[in-house]
Formats: sequence, C-alpha cells, structure tokens
Amino acid sequence: MSLAGLEQPDLVTTRLRLRRLVPADAALVHLYASDARVATMTTSIPHPNPEGASEAFVQRVHSLASPFWQGRLERLISSSPTRSRIWASSPIRA
Repeated sequence: MSLAGLEQPDLVTTRLRLRRLVPADAALVHLYASDARVATMTTSIPHPNPEGASEAFVQRVHSLASPFWQGRLERLISSSPTRSRIWASSPIRA
C-alpha cells in the first residue's frame, strides 16, 4: 500500500513539529546522514553516504505503508538553565 496522495497530518506540540518527509528534505537528510557521528549510531546508513542515497531514501518512504516523519525542535531543550545546547559536541551546521 502506498501513502502517496494520502493526507498525513502534521503532529505539533509546543516544542516539536513532526511532518511527512518531502523531496525538499533530501539535502538535509544527506547532510546529517553524511556525518560520521550520525552514521555510526545506525545500522543502515553507510559512511560516507553515497551521492543520491538520501534522495532515493526520501522517494522510497513515499511508497511504504507506514508513515515516515521529519522532526524539528520548536524550542531548545536543556537539562541546565545556564546551557542553551542539548548536544555535548559541536552541532551539525547546514
């Protein structure tokens, strides 16, 4: 069963927005998937990430029966009121 053409609502909270992946997300998917720190935490992302792999992934998720979501933090979450980051090392920059 394909989800192509079906309406998939966004899920929104005060701190997070989840929405369906769209082709325009492929560049950011590639950016994160190409980072060795991300790839080493998965069993399915090759490193280095081959050209075209992220575009193929985004296209493939549209043919699956279960939805994939793109997530974005609306506000930063911090365990310390004096720190404005949630990561221990430098963030990935676009």
